[in-house]
Amino acid sequence: MDRVINLIYSDNSMVSFLKRAVEASGLQCLEWSADSLKDDHYFSGATIILPCALETAQENFFDKFRSFGVYTEGLSDEHIGTIEQRHNFVSFLSHRESPFFRNSLKTFFELSSIHMVEEKIDNALEIASKELQRVKKFHEKLVPMRQDSFKGIEIVSKFSAGESSGGEFFDFFESERKIVILMTQCNSYLLSSSVLLQMEMLKSKGQYSMGELENLATALMQELSLLQESSRKKLSLSLCFAVIDRASLDVEGHVFGEFDSIGDKGDSLFYSNKYPLSQSFFEKSYFKSKMQRGGKYFFVSPGVHMNTGDRIEGESIMVFLRETLKENGANNVINELFYQMKKNTTSTFLEYDATVISLEVKDNVIVQV
Repeated sequence: MDRVINLIYSDNSMVSFLKRAVEASGLQCLEWSADSLKDDHYFSGATIILPCALETAQENFFDKFRSFGVYTEGLSDEHIGTIEQRHNFVSFLSHRESPFFRNSLKTFFELSSIHMVEEKIDNALEIASKELQRVKKFHEKLVPMRQDSFKGIEIVSKFSAGESSGGEFFDFFESERKIVILMTQCNSYLLSSSVLLQMEMLKSKGQYSMGELENLATALMQELSLLQESSRKKLSLSLCFAVIDRASLDVEGHVFGEFDSIGDKGDSLFYSNKYPLSQSFFEKSYFKSKMQRGGKYFFVSPGVHMNTGDRIEGESIMVFLRETLKENGANNVINELFYQMKKNTTSTFLEYDATVISLEVKDNVIVQV
């Protein structure tokens, strides 16, 4: 980035002084008369505006600058409030307030540079967020109601995209004896990319032991920590995976976050929690349970709770699912749940991504004793 400061003026009485100060600070100075600026003139670098240039400024004057500061000598009070509200305003400058005016100019230049980098990052994030929305919509169309049949277990699932950044992703993995259900939720498109990459790496291995799944969780913890170091917002990543042994119907896994399960008899394979994805909660997040012959079970993602406020027709979501399961098949229950989430929104998307998974164990499945 060129080390240049633009000076905008209409009365050049202070220009010589400021130009000398800028150049003494090791920066280059370019002078611009406000009267000579064209309507489409745009300054992408650091800019200092002299108060005299504000007297005849038009309403869109400040839009000409990516970032700017204002020299306070001769600045009227009426301009101060207007200037401070501008998103591209960096700081006021005055040689009288500090004996180290040259250092103030250097600091202003560095702040302007940071401001411009942040703007580029925000623009990149906005573009990436729109691209992720497109991917999520494609994912939703690809699996409007997904049905998977494994030996002894039928799985029905549905995903609906939301408008929030990040989102939810899920998948199933099968080996000779195991079925793995993996669900995630995060609030960053960068984390989403990491999740999808780890899921693809897991799928390529073809073996899905608890050890492999716990290694995936550890890898995501490291990704989360690394990305948080360079992020200005608090990142979050929730994870749930269940490893089902088809021979014994034993289920074990880990839950980090508000993923929930409920069975048609009121039993749960695991419970939601507030645990962050961290090694500190690895032991607490572990669960082990058992499915029953003829049993029907539902897994719901955090997005389901968030889209409904955890209530449907005055009941908690889990009570609603348990009661609805008694008289309806999985498809009808899932459709009703998504209807309840979408009925109060006019958007194509939900507010948040949401995932619902149904598992039904066949009555005649052979269980290892």
